Amino acid sequence: MSLAARYHDLLTPDLADASHTHLEHAQRRRGLVFGDRALCTVLRPRFMRVADYRDLQSRVGPLLRAFARVYERAVHDRDFRAQFGLSDWEEVLVATDPGYVNPSPTSRLDCFAAPASAALGLTEYNAETPAGAGYSDALSEAFLDLPLMREFARTHEILPLPAAPGVVGVLLEAWHEFSGTRTPPRVAILDWRDVPTSTEFDLFQQHFLSLGIECFIEDPRHAEYENRRLYVGGTAVDLVYKRVLISELVERCGLDCPVIRAVRDRE
Repeated sequence: MSLAARYHDLLTPDLADASHTHLEHAQRRRGLVFGDRALCTVLRPRFMRVADYRDLQSRVGPLLRAFARVYERAVHDRDFRAQFGLSDWEEVLVATDPGYVNPSPTSRLDCFAAPASAALGLTEYNAETPAGAGYSDALSEAFLDLPLMREFARTHEILPLPAAPGVVGVLLEAWHEFSGTRTPPRVAILDWRDVPTSTEFDLFQQHFLSLGIECFIEDPRHAEYENRRLYVGGTAVDLVYKRVLISELVERCGLDCPVIRAVRDRE
């Protein structure tokens, strides 16, 4: 019997109703919403056996290494890069050395995995600071506390897969590589304030603050660049967790906006 089937067997009307109420309240309390609706509307998370998870890792690793090789050649070979049809402003920015090796520290592979058939369907490589890591961790906490999950845990060992620590970890690795120091940076989370995923900014801000790292949330249009320093809310910041899409930033603010100027000057 599959893990999902065993979980479903526990879904008595009373336990399902109590779990649904608990999940709804937990999401509203933690700000787990997309726009104005609850982020999750089902009572079962995705289960994955340890062996399946290790298999997924073994298959994703070579793919990411292939992406890295393509990137490395594309950056240094304009003729090879031409096949990707970059716009003029992308050609300008691709020549900018970010000061660290990994060009996309917080990327995400979107795929459909079917362990029973060993199929793995890749739908997108989301390489530009994707949303979801903070939501995933908070939902894991909410699910672990469900009456239904507590009953399931009587007979099964449950191991959540934290995502936010990985995001913060690679951001700090990039900062240490860029700065050459181990000094904690001041962090700015930048995106338009009207995006439906804005509540996740608060989750990441809480996570940074819990680590003793200053963190500010701001609209990129309110950033300032003076004396080769980027300022957010009047405070100089060192590292930008850029949630805003670069295409939108260029479209609305141009290549001369403070954030892009700071990056191009490696400040």
